Amino acid sequence: MVAADPDPRQHKANVASRFGDVASVYDTVVEFFGPFGRALVEAAAITRGEHVLDIACGAGAVLGPATATGASVWGVDIAPEMAARARVFAPTALADAEHLPAADSAFDAVMCGFGVFFFPDPARAFAEVRRVLRPTGRFAASTFADGVAGFPWSTELAREVGRPSPWKQSPVVKVDGLRAALHDTGFTSVVTTRVERRFSFNDIEHYQAWYGTHGGAQLLHELADDAGRLGHWRRRSTVLLERDGYAFTQRVDLTVADR
Repeated sequence: MVAADPDPRQHKANVASRFGDVASVYDTVVEFFGPFGRALVEAAAITRGEHVLDIACGAGAVLGPATATGASVWGVDIAPEMAARARVFAPTALADAEHLPAADSAFDAVMCGFGVFFFPDPARAFAEVRRVLRPTGRFAASTFADGVAGFPWSTELAREVGRPSPWKQSPVVKVDGLRAALHDTGFTSVVTTRVERRFSFNDIEHYQAWYGTHGGAQLLHELADDAGRLGHWRRRSTVLLERDGYAFTQRVDLTVADR
């Protein structure tokens, strides 16, 4: 079990390890992050010829659509396995948001799809984003409107089988905290729009397979050698999936701010 992270260095190591472990299957069973990556690129109005940095680029959900606009795009991620996978879309490097390997005023836009709430020190990260943005640049980030990805009951069910959240709750996990942090860091004209996408599953096997392709994989890994707990998770998930028609609507906030 991954413990909570009082040490920022340990937190970063845990994030890199957790997402590195699922890099090869990330977002493969159901395309979950792709639609929101495309929506974020659209919200940020990325255009041909611009210089764009994608922080926490993951498997390329934002990097790919940004590159498709004709912009010059570069991605960074804290997990080497993720950075390697996203390299099919654009050049990538291993780095975290608090230490960006880029010159001052290097980019027209900085993007971050579902990554801000993993920053141990959001204020420091956003100051670094401002440093690498040109004076006319903008920052665009996505967050989960309800603070959780997937079915609303998934976090509570994880606790029910004995796994508390491995992460300290971030002050920017929801849009109000993100907007406040951006204002405090000096960003202006902060605008948020909300988008929704609906996702459905065929059965418990389909859902479990999807659950194992993102951050939830750690829970399944821990339950693999405990038939009782895994059985409980599957039974409860099945009941709740049936109740919800094997589908959920994910609400996401897209926030764009001027440097």
